[in-house]
Amino acid sequence: AEKAPPSGEVEERTGLTEGQIRAMAVPVRMRMSRGAPRWLRNVLVRDPHPLVAVSTVVNNSLSDEELEAIARSRLVVEEVLVEMTRHRSWMNKYSVVSALVANRRTPVGIAVRFLPRLSVRELRALAHSRNVSDAVRSGAQRIYHSRTQ
Repeated sequence: AEKAPPSGEVEERTGLTEGQIRAMAVPVRMRMSRGAPRWLRNVLVRDPHPLVAVSTVVNNSLSDEELEAIARSRLVVEEVLVEMTRHRSWMNKYSVVSALVANRRTPVGIAVRFLPRLSVRELRALAHSRNVSDAVRSGAQRIYHSRTQ
């Protein structure tokens, strides 16, 4: 598994640091996002510009582990999480759905829509979690109580 170099360390193939990549213009980062290696995808998916981050997710074949890590990450922009919900094959993976619902940055309407797909154990954890919005927490409590009675 390739790891991204620390922000001051130079990656050998491109000769760029993470800081240099972030300083590039948006069109250049968009071009870099197509067919990017894993370490570069990890940098670009956290890009503050939504077009770059979404392009990274859409234009690369991502492993299940990468999808779950992106869905779980609080550093990605909201548009990436919304784009992930548009891909049916990704939403068929329980771990991705679970990570999206538990992510505070996922829009409330999307998180609540996926609550019924979660297990009783996950619903109980969400019902007591302070890391999710109030609407998600109350929805998880409601579904949990209806399933356990």
